Amino acid sequence: MPDTKVLEEIGLTEGEIKIYLALLKLGASKSGLIMKEASMTNSSTYRCLESLMDKGLVNYIIKNNVKYFQAADPKSLLKLLDEKKAKISEMLPSLIKKEEEGQEARIYEGFKAITTAYEECLEELKPGDESLFFSIGEEDLSDKNIQTFFMNLSLKRKARKIGMRGIAPLETREIFKKYPVRIDMRYTDIKLPTGVSIYKNSIIIISWKDKPTAIIIKSRNITESYRNFFEDAWKLAKK
Repeated sequence: MPDTKVLEEIGLTEGEIKIYLALLKLGASKSGLIMKEASMTNSSTYRCLESLMDKGLVNYIIKNNVKYFQAADPKSLLKLLDEKKAKISEMLPSLIKKEEEGQEARIYEGFKAITTAYEECLEELKPGDESLFFSIGEEDLSDKNIQTFFMNLSLKRKARKIGMRGIAPLETREIFKKYPVRIDMRYTDIKLPTGVSIYKNSIIIISWKDKPTAIIIKSRNITESYRNFFEDAWKLAKK
């Protein structure tokens, strides 16, 4: 029996996990056989099958007027993370515009201004806290000026005893291995947000194209959404 904790962490119930694993083992099967393999009641089996179909993890075919259920490719599990990302993207504009105490967005342009933006967010953190980030891509990371910028930023975090965890594209692994400052990194080929740093109650979104630009969003709700998404992606990424 594989460790199913990660499946629970991406949103599957215990019953859904039992049914999904049973289908992976059995292949296309009738509900009665699935129920027996998963050791579940008839009503619970159908309820979980319906839920898994809604999530795109189970489908069915009909042979001789009999319905046979089958598990979708396990790679479909990654789509659950994509859906979370899409929900965050949908809610982000309205959250930014929402006028409420303690929530605002600011734009910084140019290297010096971006340095100021990061230093402002670092002020939120105390020794022992950590910052999280989704790395920029290989093309930007290969730029010497950008490398120097993030190197200096990492040294400032280290001096303040701030921990760092990051998720980066697989192709950037060798670049990060050469960093003199230790960063707890994981890598993935899943399409994730890039250039996003997550602090206590703020996130920074950065773009190096044309004129370097950073946007600070100060919002507890938005930051928490990104932090939760990061933690979900972290569990699936590899060292």
